[in-house]
Amino acid sequence: MRQNEFLGVVIDGSTNGATNGEFARVLVQMLVDWFVETAETITAGLIVNVLRQLRGSLSDRFQEGPLASSSSM
Repeated sequence: MRQNEFLGVVIDGSTNGATNGEFARVLVQMLVDWFVETAETITAGLIVNVLRQLRGSLSDRFQEGPLASSSSM
């Protein structure tokens, strides 16, 4: 567990896809799990790279119909 650190992220499932809310929820859960478990020094660049990797890993799961998407900040 990371001591004296917190992760603040806003991820919004786009309103146009049937699975976008679920996609955003799963993405957040995976990001939080990574944050708690990693020993790496957290930087903005690292967070961007991890989000790209996580989104890529979810592409098969959310492939049916219109592609699921989310915005993050």
